[in-house]
Amino acid sequence: MGASPLFPARYTNADAAAQELRHTVGRDPRACEQPCTRWTLASLRVNCPWLRVRTDAGMQQILRRCRISWQRARSYIHSPDPAYDLKLANVQAVRMLARSSQGQVVVV
Repeated sequence: MGASPLFPARYTNADAAAQELRHTVGRDPRACEQPCTRWTLASLRVNCPWLRVRTDAGMQQILRRCRISWQRARSYIHSPDPAYDLKLANVQAVRMLARSSQGQVVVV
């Protein structure tokens, strides 16, 4: 028997799971239907059920493992666009199309 994986099997590696978590943390919680203006450990657990974390301490361990820490406010803001996820999926689809087009489609 080996050790249990650090992240769920839906991700090919820990970096992919960490990137998904960074993407979530970088957004406004209200865009993810959370009532607060800042992420809390509890609201992250609710918004990331794929992590299967039951406690705030467990969430803190995952954040530490991903090297995600509290940061002072920045001069930029993230778009609260409700169609953000759809637009991001569109961009990823175009990137995949470009990769498989053998140079006929280029993403700039």
